Amino acid sequence: MSLLAALEETKLRLPAVAKDRSVTRYEPNELCYEEKVTLSDIMEDMVDVFNVDICAITTPGSEGYKILWFSKSKVMKPYKQVIQSSRLFKAPFRRECTVIDDLSRCGSLQNDPLVVSPTERLMFYAEAPVLGPSGKTILGSLVIAHVQPCKLAENGREVLESVASQVAEIFLRDAGETNDLMLPHLDIADNRIDDPRFRFAMRNRP
Repeated sequence: MSLLAALEETKLRLPAVAKDRSVTRYEPNELCYEEKVTLSDIMEDMVDVFNVDICAITTPGSEGYKILWFSKSKVMKPYKQVIQSSRLFKAPFRRECTVIDDLSRCGSLQNDPLVVSPTERLMFYAEAPVLGPSGKTILGSLVIAHVQPCKLAENGREVLESVASQVAEIFLRDAGETNDLMLPHLDIADNRIDDPRFRFAMRNRP
């Protein structure tokens, strides 16, 4: 099924590019970023390119996960307690891109707080891990989500993964680092959160 047909079936709004033809591929030429691009720029572009309600970027740390949230349709970021009890917006499910067209039909997630909540209900969820260039770390995840079920176009996973790699570069740039092992990350071997900042603080406690 084309993206246009999927959007029409689920009564989602259509981007201008989809009004007169079936969209089977995204053309994310605007996602080739210049040096000074910010994470906010990326999240806004992702909402436009994928025509979804939400884009979020999650990062691990010693006190749990931090979530940057963007929504043009004013879908509010869920309360902290709801996110804490949810399996979404945390560590990536896999090292590859994960796409769930309809969370309400996903056995392991259909009873998740962010799926059953009448005020914070999400139906579509896709995430790409933000992998460190060393190949040994997961620095976070890039997520797009929608309040109704929908499908990605044929190159949707490729676009998500490509932008996630640019997010990793921004993490390093903003931290003034070249070594991703020096950033808060998930160890690929065991999904353990490793936060060098926290280790440093513990070693230097009075």
